[in-house]
Amino acid sequence: MITAVPQTPVPAPADPGRVLYPALVGVFPVLGVVLALAGMQLGDIVELLATCAGLGLATVAVFHGGKRLAAVLSSALRDQEQ
Repeated sequence: MITAVPQTPVPAPADPGRVLYPALVGVFPVLGVVLALAGMQLGDIVELLATCAGLGLATVAVFHGGKRLAAVLSSALRDQEQ
């Protein structure tokens, strides 16, 4: 006798941006400390990390049509005002 197995709903996958973006932002201080301990000058570290952040922002803007970037920037500015 074959019986039907009740279907359990499969949860929707989480938005990878909710986990990935904060994790990537957390890498910058760690990388800065590692480079400082390796003897790199502070100005060079700031320039390197700022360039990396700029490239990351440009990539997000290109691949997400700027909508997500605009939302992130507006929420960041809104948080600063409060």
